[in-house]
Amino acid sequence: QHPKPMKVEACQILLTLMEADSHGYALMQRLEERTNGRVRLLPGALYRHLHRLLEAGQIEELAKDGSESARRRSYRLTDQGRDALRFESKRLAALVSEAQALGLLDTALDEGTTP
Repeated sequence: QHPKPMKVEACQILLTLMEADSHGYALMQRLEERTNGRVRLLPGALYRHLHRLLEAGQIEELAKDGSESARRRSYRLTDQGRDALRFESKRLAALVSEAQALGLLDTALDEGTTP
């Protein structure tokens, strides 16, 4: 059985955590920077996604050390999260390959515009 396709936001969170562990606010900022503003999450939406990813075992919460606020939580990508992201990346690559073969990807899409 294949896993369900991931939401774009979940993929982007996992990709961002591949770069470095992060707390929520920094994760929101890095995510927006990484995607050139294409993915922007408000705190409530971010934490809903983080909660789902925690429940799925794809990320883990890091132990708090004395230097951080007791309320600030940092997150790390797990091996399970990396595997899920790898599977999703392969799924998307296959979809793009099919779209290319059918001539669906033209220069307007290559430049980041929408039809």
